[in-house]
Amino acid sequence: MKTTGQKPAVPAVIDVAAVRVPGFDDKQVINLKLIEVYQNAEVGYREGWTDARVAQELGCPKEWVSDVRGAMFGPEGMAPHLRALDNGMRVLEERLRELAEQQAEAFRAMGGIRKMEAELRDLYASVETVCASMRDQVAAAIHKGGR
Repeated sequence: MKTTGQKPAVPAVIDVAAVRVPGFDDKQVINLKLIEVYQNAEVGYREGWTDARVAQELGCPKEWVSDVRGAMFGPEGMAPHLRALDNGMRVLEERLRELAEQQAEAFRAMGGIRKMEAELRDLYASVETVCASMRDQVAAAIHKGGR
């Protein structure tokens, strides 16, 4: 073998992360996150979520997320009218949660009012008893003094 005095060519550096394929655990983690943020094939992702955001959150390549989502869930995008409907539903859900909290607070307050009402009735009965006793004593004193 004849040498030309040149150094042999060094193979290009291969990005191991680019070559690495997702394993079972990787796919499982991606799948669990998609269950959380992907609604269905008609709607797609919840507002603000994309394959890129999921990949960023999980620290994995976007292609892995795209592959798992495409195979298990459906397309990434969402029709504008469905996105508006989804947003409206989320606003409605939040308002219903607020209403439920207000209703619970009102019921707690009503319980306090009912308790105060019962206490006031008891107090009124006690005052009425004392007043009746005082009337009897005054009547007895007048009757006794008038003889």
